[in-house]
Amino acid sequence: MNYLVLATIAYLLNAVAITIDKILLVKRLPNPALYVFYISVFSLIVFFGIPFATFPDQWAFINGSISTILWTLGAYFMFKALKDGEAVRVVPIIGTLIPLILFAMAAVSDTINLNEIWAVVFLLIGLIFLILPYLKGKFSKVEIYYEIISALLFANSYFLLKVAYDTSNFLSVMVYSRVVLVPILLAILIIPFLRKKVFSSDSPREKINLWSKTGFILLIGQACGGFSGLLLTFSISLANPAVINSIQGIQYVFLFILGLTVAKKFPAAFNEKLTKSHFGAKIIGIIFIFFGLGILSYSAQPIPIQERGLTFSPRYANELGLPAMETYNQVLHDLQPDLIRLPIYWDEVEKNPGEYNFSEIEEMVKMAEIGGSDIILTLGFKQPRWPECFAPQWAKELSKDQFDQRILDLVQKEIETFKKYPNIKYWQVENEPLVEFGKCPLPDKQRLIQEIEIVKNQDNRPVMITDSGELSSWFSTAGLGDVFGTTLYRNVWSPLLVRPFTYPWPPFFYTLKYELAKLINHTKNPSMISELQAEPWPADAKSIPEVNLSKQIELFPVRNLDKNLMYAEQAKMGPIIFWGAEWWYYMKDKGNDAYVQKAKEIFN
Repeated sequence: MNYLVLATIAYLLNAVAITIDKILLVKRLPNPALYVFYISVFSLIVFFGIPFATFPDQWAFINGSISTILWTLGAYFMFKALKDGEAVRVVPIIGTLIPLILFAMAAVSDTINLNEIWAVVFLLIGLIFLILPYLKGKFSKVEIYYEIISALLFANSYFLLKVAYDTSNFLSVMVYSRVVLVPILLAILIIPFLRKKVFSSDSPREKINLWSKTGFILLIGQACGGFSGLLLTFSISLANPAVINSIQGIQYVFLFILGLTVAKKFPAAFNEKLTKSHFGAKIIGIIFIFFGLGILSYSAQPIPIQERGLTFSPRYANELGLPAMETYNQVLHDLQPDLIRLPIYWDEVEKNPGEYNFSEIEEMVKMAEIGGSDIILTLGFKQPRWPECFAPQWAKELSKDQFDQRILDLVQKEIETFKKYPNIKYWQVENEPLVEFGKCPLPDKQRLIQEIEIVKNQDNRPVMITDSGELSSWFSTAGLGDVFGTTLYRNVWSPLLVRPFTYPWPPFFYTLKYELAKLINHTKNPSMISELQAEPWPADAKSIPEVNLSKQIELFPVRNLDKNLMYAEQAKMGPIIFWGAEWWYYMKDKGNDAYVQKAKEIFN
């Protein structure tokens, strides 16, 4: 059971507890200190776990104890707020402030990923819509004061609790973090001033017989609150506190339903008037909340094992001033990639009409086989690396029909030549063939379909068709081949902004986009990330050698290799093919070995 399910159950139980709280606070128990005392006493039930727990690390014990004190104080101020305001308003406001505070903490400490950030944003927008109807009318400053203090205390409590869980096991922290409550509760019982403060009342009506019906309801509320707290703390041990608390919107949905259920019997506690605007705001809020929960549900699923590979272009290596075959051999030796994507440049293999020379690529395929790497062989006209299209000089004088036929002849010859190599795992037909990018003719889908047919008639290995992850919808390409490949670029140069630009969307964007493309194309084709950015994108279409080394490092620091890999893994699109291996060895040649060393960690 993942943290999302546990947190949802916890918020359901808490909604029950809060509903009971509001009834009792209005009808029977107006002293919040007494109520918090009962909560604290009930929480000591965790001491039954002492025989099964070990004493935690010193700092885990200290952080856990401080967390318990802060949480208890947070509960006290929440109940103070509940006395002055409506439960349907107080709880969502505190529930919105807590994840906002935790979100700021997580952003500063860089402990929250982009999927979670977007999920939290949706959940918070949902919460805001849920509380909008209650941000008018009677709204005391005292209530706001209590809500802010409560949220700050709760947020810091959860933050310290997560720190404690990260250094010791869950049971030890849960059990021994409550020890600090024992002397506090004893002091309340022994010291007259404190005992009077908690237990005294101005009205005999406030006294509760725990054996009465009201006492039984109180016990149920405390049990629900206690189990809710237990599940929430366990959820926090599994995930970021900002994420867990942002889910609190689902609690409001439960609270809303429960409020409607008991409103007639307890009108003083639940006197909400549901207008059309209120109802509309709730529906919009609930939609945002469930969309945020959907992103979190996706993120909570385990990341499958994904093959890792790279693209290697001998042409590009030469442009960087590297000996291509020697560098390729180093790549095989150092990184031992699962997959290598090799381009075949038309102007290099057919310099004269009908005279083909594939010897260099054949040698590279054989070297990969010896090293245990499989090959993605890119066929046809449009290939990886700028300017994308590499027609020989003689072909530029042909008519459109003649030009297309020459490309079909090229693909025929490529498949005939390379189908004998067993380590070729995928045939990639063209590179992003339907994207208007590079110095290329307009895309020709009909010719692409003919190329695919030629390959399929000659060999039964899967055909991969690629598309731009950032510049295309994928609707026209997702169903053309047997495997779909997408680019994944994070940091690019934007001519519109005249500056480097980082795409803001989460990894979930790519998954959702492909699921929609598959639905439209009625296909279940697997996918992969055919180009994961692992090198800088210089400004104004400059080549790498035209940019000084310090600027290259600024555009793509070493840490981006890990960050982009983590992002790609969270997209769960299948095998991940890095783009920029030649540049890593270019940097090594220039005296900066950090990129190659990081690549070794990633691949090995």
